[in-house]
Amino acid sequence: MGTSPSLRLLSIPSMPFLQKHVTIHLGCGLCWLSLNTFVTVNNAADAQSRQDFNGVQGAESTSAQTSRGKSSGSLHGNENNACRIDPLERSRSLSSIGDEDQELGVYAGGLLKSGISANGFRKSAIFRDGFQKSESKSKVSQHFDSDTFLSRYYSRQEKSVTARFSKGNLVRQTPPPVVLDVQCEHLQDLLKQQDWFPKLNEIFRDRVHTVTPQYIARVLQSLEDPVIALKFYIWLEQQKGRQHYSLSAQKLLTGILVRKGPCILSTELLGEIRNAGCKLTEDVFCTLIASWGRLGLAKYATEVFGQMGYLGFSPTTRIYNFVIDALVKSDCLDLAYLKFQEMSAAKCTPDTLTYNLLINGACKNGIIDEVLRLLKQMESVGRIPNVFTYTILINGLCKNKKPEVAFQVLEKMRKKSRLPTEATFRSLIHGVFKWTEGSVAYELIERWLERESVLHEYVCSTILYCLSKLDMAEETCKILKRMIERGYFPDNATFNIVMSCLCKGSKLKHACQLLDEMQKRSGVIGVTTYTTLVSGLFREGREEKAEIYVSEMFTRGVVSDVFSYNILIDCFSKSAMMDRASDLFKDMLEKGCTPNLVTFNTLISGYSKLGKVEKAREFMKDLLQYGFKPDVFTFSSIIDGLCIKHQVHEALKCFNEIVQWGITPNAVTYNTLIRGLCKAGEVSRASVLFSTMQKNGITPDVYAFNALILGLGKMGKLVNAQNLCHYMLKCGEKPDHYTYNTFIKLLCDVGKVDEARQLMLVMEENGCVPNAVTYQLLINCLSSNGRMEEACQSVNWGLSKGISPIDIAAKINGFNARYV
Repeated sequence: MGTSPSLRLLSIPSMPFLQKHVTIHLGCGLCWLSLNTFVTVNNAADAQSRQDFNGVQGAESTSAQTSRGKSSGSLHGNENNACRIDPLERSRSLSSIGDEDQELGVYAGGLLKSGISANGFRKSAIFRDGFQKSESKSKVSQHFDSDTFLSRYYSRQEKSVTARFSKGNLVRQTPPPVVLDVQCEHLQDLLKQQDWFPKLNEIFRDRVHTVTPQYIARVLQSLEDPVIALKFYIWLEQQKGRQHYSLSAQKLLTGILVRKGPCILSTELLGEIRNAGCKLTEDVFCTLIASWGRLGLAKYATEVFGQMGYLGFSPTTRIYNFVIDALVKSDCLDLAYLKFQEMSAAKCTPDTLTYNLLINGACKNGIIDEVLRLLKQMESVGRIPNVFTYTILINGLCKNKKPEVAFQVLEKMRKKSRLPTEATFRSLIHGVFKWTEGSVAYELIERWLERESVLHEYVCSTILYCLSKLDMAEETCKILKRMIERGYFPDNATFNIVMSCLCKGSKLKHACQLLDEMQKRSGVIGVTTYTTLVSGLFREGREEKAEIYVSEMFTRGVVSDVFSYNILIDCFSKSAMMDRASDLFKDMLEKGCTPNLVTFNTLISGYSKLGKVEKAREFMKDLLQYGFKPDVFTFSSIIDGLCIKHQVHEALKCFNEIVQWGITPNAVTYNTLIRGLCKAGEVSRASVLFSTMQKNGITPDVYAFNALILGLGKMGKLVNAQNLCHYMLKCGEKPDHYTYNTFIKLLCDVGKVDEARQLMLVMEENGCVPNAVTYQLLINCLSSNGRMEEACQSVNWGLSKGISPIDIAAKINGFNARYV
């Protein structure tokens, strides 16, 4: 084909807002197409389309409860380092299942507020065979964080929100509406003045009803200077009748001091506070210490603590606890012990929290013997370990790879009438799976479940979550079957995660049975769960069964809006069934469902991956006719299709025209083109593009490096490839399986078998476990060099890692195809 221009769509920079006469030239390595079309998009229609699209995004965020969000349109590398563009993912939000920190705060505080004490759980209905269903909502991704727990422990010692009762009944207090007649910007200016305190009093004299928790939160979050935020909080503390707001404001202030701090107690600031007739309270002092600890300012916290008398404070156990906690969080355990030893001289008695802080620090540093010594000392002075103590200990034991001892501690808790909380169980389960090899962890959990007479719902959900995230499909099937026999059935969130695991692990029979059972129980099955199963069935050639579920999706009304249509179109696109995807697009239009940019990007990406750039061009034309402007994901898909068709020169032209559209190429775009140039043997041009990428402020990722390393390797430039790998490490990018396997292949090709074996050991030491390709590369090289005994030994090593000969053969064929 001749050197036709690539893609010129430059005459419609603001198409959605005005009626324009458009001349569209579509090249992209194809014949020119001049399309004179009159695109009419009035303001009302444009506003409606934007509203619909925003609504779709909100629906997508809500519906994607069970899948981890991915960067839209990003390139994902597999074993073959194949770059793929997934435009559909750009509209999805991160799953709430993975938001561990947020959920941990919910259940850690919720245990106290809901009446679940350190001595046991609230009773609930017991199912058959001893299954106990939890009253709290399952949060399968939570794990225990000792620092968060200690913060919650602090909260129990703080002043609680006062509840008003009338004749024994709780009277709900409806807060007055927030009247923001005193703007945050005005407050910030006032707080910068010397007479800030009396001026604030004057302003709020007749507006005291506006100082609500919502208003306080808005003011604190709007203040950029942490010193200004501190002054506002000090003023707030002096106001009568507002003390019950101070605890929530104190927590908010701590976060602000960490994010926008540090806040330094300068002489000027102390003088300004005193001149205003105020003084630092113990609450403020402890809040400052907590913020310094989270910022790692251990030395400064210690120095200020030493000047406590000058600040007007006397040592208390509470202040010592805050200082010890700050030092532990700053990884200064030795200084924390020093403060602990000073407490007796200061006539302060260590309490249970003091010991919990030190136990937490010792666990974080892996000093288990010291933890046990502290427990004995704690009991000898009459401080009884509570549920937080044992939960911290269990977390530390799991982290230090002593799960058997952690289970023993769990039993010890019960004997001492310290019943485990939800967080204790989650800490144990997550810790065992995180710090123990998968099969060993499964055996430990399985034996433990057999001993448990009562199973909580959150225990079952957490176990299934951990197994699913480790892609242990076989084990998930076994343990789920036992749980169902004991009366447990996964909730919607757990169900979706388990379904994804089963489909990935080719346990489609079990997945179908589980989905059918969920339907019998009238459970809510989302479009993502359906399409995950359908994709797996198509992948295994079970089209008839897949079509049944596709029909069921329409019958049950699962596919009803643009979001659900996009998900199903993406399912067909990833299954290389573009005819079905196009038919679904037509059905979508016939039913009056208006497509959005994600719809077109999904179709363009699907055709481009198959090298059908002509069809991708047709959908580009439709995209423009519907009033959308191509984005970086659209262009990246087109470039990917041109590279697949080996039309790299046309891809370069298309790349150069992106800027004329006012679009900035991203890492996906660069990676796609670099890989295409290297595959075409134009490594020098790829190197120039690699440098341009860096000059434009885009940091190369592992995919860009891998493409160049592969190109240099194919040219026999092993030294250059090694130098590039060293530069890759300097840039902070860690080599992945493809990087290591490429170098092992290069070493084997030049007969350096021993170096290849050594690199395989280095690979495992760096946390990148050798896969089937790695073993097969080494086995082939050893066999061809007559070293059969070592080759057989490598086969046995692979089998011991759970890699079958079938996996080895399949993976090596794919890698060689990519390498060549």
